[in-house]
Amino acid sequence: MAWRRQTVKEKRAEEKPQRSGVNYPGIVRGVSTQQQQLGQGALKNLSYIVIDEFHAFIDSVRGVQLMSLLCRIEFLIQRTIPRIGLSATLGDMQAVADILRGNRQVPTHIIKGEASAVKSSITYLGYVYPLEVNGSKKRADRDQEVATDIAADIYHNFLDKFNLVFANSRADTERLTSTLSDKCENNGIENQFHNHHGSLSKDHRERVEALLQQGKFPTTAVCTSTLELGIDIGEVDDVAQIDCPHSVASLRQRVGRSGRRTGQPSLRLYVTENEIPDADGQLDRLRIATFQSLAIIDLLLEGEYEPPNAGCLHLSTFVQQTLSVIGQYRSVRADQIFDLLVKRGPFGLVTVDMLKSFLQALKDKDLITQMGNGALTIGAAGEDVIGHYTFYAAFQTPIEFTLECEGKVLGTLPILQPLSVDQSIIFGGRRWQVKEVIREKNRVKLVPAGSGQAPRFSCGGPEVNDIVRQRMKKIYQNEVMPPFLDATGKSMFNDGRQLFNALGLASQTVISQQSGNILFPWMGDRVCNTLAAMLKVKGLEADHSGGGLIEVKNTNKQDLWGSLVELSHNPPTLEQLTETVKRTAPEKFDEHLSKELAEKSFASRAFDITTSLQWIYQNLKEN
Repeated sequence: MAWRRQTVKEKRAEEKPQRSGVNYPGIVRGVSTQQQQLGQGALKNLSYIVIDEFHAFIDSVRGVQLMSLLCRIEFLIQRTIPRIGLSATLGDMQAVADILRGNRQVPTHIIKGEASAVKSSITYLGYVYPLEVNGSKKRADRDQEVATDIAADIYHNFLDKFNLVFANSRADTERLTSTLSDKCENNGIENQFHNHHGSLSKDHRERVEALLQQGKFPTTAVCTSTLELGIDIGEVDDVAQIDCPHSVASLRQRVGRSGRRTGQPSLRLYVTENEIPDADGQLDRLRIATFQSLAIIDLLLEGEYEPPNAGCLHLSTFVQQTLSVIGQYRSVRADQIFDLLVKRGPFGLVTVDMLKSFLQALKDKDLITQMGNGALTIGAAGEDVIGHYTFYAAFQTPIEFTLECEGKVLGTLPILQPLSVDQSIIFGGRRWQVKEVIREKNRVKLVPAGSGQAPRFSCGGPEVNDIVRQRMKKIYQNEVMPPFLDATGKSMFNDGRQLFNALGLASQTVISQQSGNILFPWMGDRVCNTLAAMLKVKGLEADHSGGGLIEVKNTNKQDLWGSLVELSHNPPTLEQLTETVKRTAPEKFDEHLSKELAEKSFASRAFDITTSLQWIYQNLKEN
């Protein structure tokens, strides 16, 4: 698309409103006056914009869409509206302030409450279950055994009270709710346990919420993140978390739902680990799930939360907001889009050259077209996109992938992080190796993985932050055992510390084993994914499947360090990194981007090259 320069006459023909506060750009004459009069009439009394639970919007599609809409509201009414972000779980407050008002043209003030640390009653219960070996224990049997054991404790401690039980998947909520409901029926009492997740009908969810709000009949909701925040559910006695939490902020929101009458939140944390059948699985004795849980609890009790990640391009949402602005005003110039959404909005990482490529891609797909005076308007295909009801939300529901082995379906799972061929995962209590990712059909083909693999978490799930992994290492080095562990938890803690010390992990970064080497960066998932992808670019068989460990097969320690040296001198490009993984969670409007821009947008949210190179430089100095 060729961008034609405006004539002086055309520039003078435009409205250029000058008001106090931020100087906003004008939009094409004729439409802006009508739109602004409408906005100023409807929003003339708007004085403040308050965003509760602001942490939930940071570095998310919802958050970027929200920040765009706030900028557009301010342009529409031609005045600056103070924004107030509220949250109990914010880390790096200045970075958060920059996200709330990204262009820094308006001063920001940070107000911290006096009480930052969390005082909570914590009960930690550990469970150990055997991995499936040669089909001797089916996944369904193992999962039901877990649900039965945990349900017995929940039933005993949560009956006749008002509680929330958080699980990490919808399947776990269904299985656990069914087991608890059966216990009520078998004991001749009315059911007190109800499930709550996003796949259930609105009517069902509202009935469960009403039971909690009314406080007339004892109710325990077994839920996913749907009851984590944003819904008034009244007084809650206790909160339970099933399996290892992924973030401090999320656990803080869940724990904070309880104890409002007594002033002390209560948490029962149920953590499951795998039985270790032979010496080949010795690294499983690090008990990563246990130590990740303890690290998150430790940070929670200190009031330390994950800092925001502000390095994502969010070009999918940029597509939506660009089309939305053009549709709103009928015609808009390219420089006005840049001024409104980039300079003043949340897309500050978009460069002028990137915008040109971006708009060219939209034109090539007939989403937009350029008129004779240089202004942009919606194209024929764009009319179909913005006219459909699904256009108004920038986010989409995570896609469920079908996992199969030799044509047999093993189950389904929403996979939020990228997968690579030969990556090792655990699903249903058994180790598998990825052989093929068929993105078009949302299928992942697996084969059984042999013993001797590095310990693995289940695939999918939100990313774990750097501060959690770094705190894990400190806890491994700490000889003091947390006082809230039960007998199984204490055994897991001793297992992990003993192997950590035996391997010398306090000072060593690479551990050799028969199949290759294990790299311990003690960094979050984004850095671990980046390091693994970098090593793959160098031709090594590197695999990060969660837990913060990178397995590098069929290589010796000297060659591994040699590759890291090469990477420090000649880092790979984003394009090279994206070729090493399959994008299993594309964003909603990615299909409208060019291949190059889609890869850039994906890489910006999947990789962290800067921090990864800093880790390499630091460890090369120390080794």
